[in-house]
Amino acid sequence: EIELRNEVGNHFLSEALRLQRKDPKLLKKILLEDSTMSNRHGRIMPVYEHPLLGEIEDEPNILDKKIEEVKSYLKYDEESSRVKKLFAVKRKNLKLVEITKVDKPDELNSIEDMPEVKTTPIGPKFDRIGKLSHYVVIDVETTGEKTENNYITEIAAIKVVEDTITEGFHTKIDNTGKTNPRVAEIKDAFIDFVGISPIVGFRASFDLKFLFREGIDLISERKIYDVAQYVMKTKTSLKSYDLINSLKAYGYYVTPKDSLDVCLMTDKLLTVVLDKIVKEK
Repeated sequence: EIELRNEVGNHFLSEALRLQRKDPKLLKKILLEDSTMSNRHGRIMPVYEHPLLGEIEDEPNILDKKIEEVKSYLKYDEESSRVKKLFAVKRKNLKLVEITKVDKPDELNSIEDMPEVKTTPIGPKFDRIGKLSHYVVIDVETTGEKTENNYITEIAAIKVVEDTITEGFHTKIDNTGKTNPRVAEIKDAFIDFVGISPIVGFRASFDLKFLFREGIDLISERKIYDVAQYVMKTKTSLKSYDLINSLKAYGYYVTPKDSLDVCLMTDKLLTVVLDKIVKEK
C-alpha cells in the first residue's frame, strides 16, 4: 500500500516515483482520490507539493502534465545511472603510470612570456585519422580562475592511441609539498608522459596557462584541440558551455568528481563532436 503523506518530503516523492514505474494510471487515481482539497476563501488549495512534481491540483490535465514531468525525471535518472557506469568502467580499466617524485625547486614562468595559445579548428574535411591518431587529454584543477594568487591542486592526463585510452597520469597537488607533491616534484614525470603528442582539453587555454606558470610549456610547437570550441560549433543555443552542460547536451548526464574524470569525459565529448562535424570520406 502506497502511503501518500500530506506534506512536502522525500517519502512522498520516492513512493510516487516507485509507483510511477509500475503503474502511472494508479498513481493518478490515488492522487486524485486521496487529495483532500480545501475550499477556504473560495479557492481550491493543492495538498501535495514537491519541487519535482510541482503543485498537483484536482484537474486531470494538470496532473497529466505533472506525471510527464515525473517520467522525464525517471528517464534522466536511469540515463544518469547508465552513463555513470560507463565512465566507472573506463576508469577501472585505466592503467595509471607510477609517478616518481624528484626533489626540485619551484621554477615559475611569467605569464607575460607565455606563447599565444592557438587552437586547431575542425571542419567537415578534417583528417581525424591522420591528425588525431594519438593525443593526450589534459586537465588541471585550481584554487581559482586567475593565475595570480591561485595555484594548481590536481593534474591529470590520459594518452589516447587510435581511439584507445592506453594509460593515465593523475596526482593531487599541494603547493607546500606537505600532503601531496608540489608541481615541481612531478614536473618531469608529467612532461615525459605527454611527450610530443597533440594536446586535447576542455577550455584548454585555462589548463595550459596554469601549467606554463609552473614551468610546463605544452603550448609551443604542437597542435592544441579545444573541445569546448567544438561544442559551441555544434550546439549553438546552450545557456552555459561548461563541461557538465556540454555533456548533458549530448545525453551524458554525469558530473566529474576529479580531474581524471574530466579527462575521460572530455575525450568522450571529442569523439561525439567529431562525429557531428567531420564528414567521413
